[in-house]
Amino acid sequence: MLLIAGLTIGWFWGGHQAQVKATNLTNKLFAQVKPVREPAGTYQFISPILTYDVPAATEFGRLQTIQSKLADAVNKNLGAKNADKISVYFRNFNSGNWVGVDENDTYTPASLFKVPVMMAYFHLAESVPEIGYKQLKFIQATLPSVQIVKPTESLVTGQTYAVGELVRRMVIYSDNDATNLLLNNLPSDDLTRIFTDLGIKLPATTTSQDFVSVKTYANFFRILYGSTYLSRKSSEDVLRLLSQTEFKEGIVKPLPASLVVAHKFGEFGLLENGQITSREFHDCGIVYYPAHPYLLCVMTKGSDLTKLEQAVQDVSQAAYQQVNSRFGGK
Repeated sequence: MLLIAGLTIGWFWGGHQAQVKATNLTNKLFAQVKPVREPAGTYQFISPILTYDVPAATEFGRLQTIQSKLADAVNKNLGAKNADKISVYFRNFNSGNWVGVDENDTYTPASLFKVPVMMAYFHLAESVPEIGYKQLKFIQATLPSVQIVKPTESLVTGQTYAVGELVRRMVIYSDNDATNLLLNNLPSDDLTRIFTDLGIKLPATTTSQDFVSVKTYANFFRILYGSTYLSRKSSEDVLRLLSQTEFKEGIVKPLPASLVVAHKFGEFGLLENGQITSREFHDCGIVYYPAHPYLLCVMTKGSDLTKLEQAVQDVSQAAYQQVNSRFGGK
C-alpha cells in the first residue's frame, strides 16, 4: 500500500513539476510577444498596431523540421561556395509561426526598396486619389550601374507617364528609371514615415550599405497581407501588382507554375575602383499555396549572381517541399 501511495505521489509530483515547467516556459515566451505600433505622436487618441513580434516557432517546439531543412539548403550552398552569406525568413500565415536562418544579419535592400516606395504612393493616394493620374516627364536615363537584370520595357526619353503607370513599371519590370522619377516627385517624409513606422532606421549616408535584415524586411509583406497599414483595397492592389513581377529566377523558379507568388527581388553590386567586389541578391514574397499561404524571404551575398539565384531557388524548393508534404492534397 505504501509503495502504491509513493508511486502515486511521485507520479503526481512529477506531473506537477512538468506542468509548472511548461507554464513557466509559456509565460517566458509570451512575455516576448510585443506589438509593433505606429510611432507615438502620430495620433492623439489611438495607437494603431501594425503587427506583432513573437519568438521563433522553434522556441515553442514548432516548425523544427522546416527550420532544419532550410538550414540544410543554406549550408549546402555555403559549402558549395555559391554564396558567402545567406539569411532566411519563413512564416506560416495561418498559424503565425515563423522560423529563420541568420535572420538578423543585415544587407543592402537594392530593388526591394521599391516596395515601400510603392506603398508610400498608395498611402498618399488614399488621401489624394488624383495622384495616380499625375503626369511626370521622363528627361534622361539613370546613370550606368552594375544592374544585371534589366527591365524588359524601358521609359522613352521626353515622354510623359502617369504616376500609376510608373508604379506599375517600377514593380513589374523593376525599372530604376521609373523608380527615380517617382522618388523625385514624392515628399521625402511620405517615404521615411513607412520605415519609421516599422522601426527601420535609414542610413545617414549613402556609404552605409547593409542596414536591413530579412526578418525586418519581411514586415512589409506581413502588413500588406494583414492590411494593417494601407486600406484593404490598396493592400490588395499592391499585392496584385507584386504577383505580376516578371522576374522568375528566384523563389518562383522551383515552384509549380500554377502557384501565385506576390514577390519582389533585388540585386546589388558593390563597385570599388571600377571593379565589382561583391554582389547581393534577394527575393521576398508570399507564396499562395492553396489554403496555406506562406511568406518566404531570402537574402544572399557573394560574387556570382547566377550562383546566388541558385541558392535562393534551393531555399525556396526546401520550403515548398515541406509545406507540400504537410498540406498537399488537403
